[in-house]
Amino acid sequence: MVDPRNACRALCAALLLGIGTAASGDDIVAPPWLRFDPFSTVQEWEFVAPGDTSADGGLLFNPNGPPFATIFPGVVFVPEGTGPSGLGGYTGTGDLEFSYLLFEIPNIPDNRPVKHIQIQINGVWTPGLEPVLTSVTGFFGPTFPPGVFAGSEETFPGFHRVEWWDIFPNPDFETLLLFLPNTTFVNQVVIDTISTIPLPAAWALLLAGLGGIGLAPRRTAARGRP
Repeated sequence: MVDPRNACRALCAALLLGIGTAASGDDIVAPPWLRFDPFSTVQEWEFVAPGDTSADGGLLFNPNGPPFATIFPGVVFVPEGTGPSGLGGYTGTGDLEFSYLLFEIPNIPDNRPVKHIQIQINGVWTPGLEPVLTSVTGFFGPTFPPGVFAGSEETFPGFHRVEWWDIFPNPDFETLLLFLPNTTFVNQVVIDTISTIPLPAAWALLLAGLGGIGLAPRRTAARGRP
């Protein structure tokens, strides 16, 4: 007898990975703001070639400059035709120093003081070994304001997840460090950002989240969240 849980997982994999760009992560969870707003950016990576660091997916809107990724040596490229559902991507080794993808998003400082960030990750992983952001760091002149974790959602456990982060003050550019546990496969990443003026209630929540963090040095900001 076919295990219905395995059948469901196979169906999810086919929908999320096998259809191609029609089932891109950007189509699953749109950000809670209007894309292509003058104060927003969106960039998509589809890892089809080894060492390809440009945001070459179907979505790209960043008038501030080209976003790019850095591939750490602790992740292994999986060519198309050999990855899950035939897609190419990167598999993590779980190395705590080198199993990372680093994304840099250029920004133009404006009079909106807070940067909201949403990242979507597509791939295949065992629940409990999902890819996670271990740090989000802003670069604001000589300071490095750390990102404040604002929530996450396992949209399709084992296949697609979303994280939200905030940075205050709005930086010149930001970096996102994505950890890939052992055997975790990632084939697509979509990052949306927008700079905003928070409502008074949101200001209180943001400042509470920043309490005790401050504008810490980058090594402090790089510590993983729970």
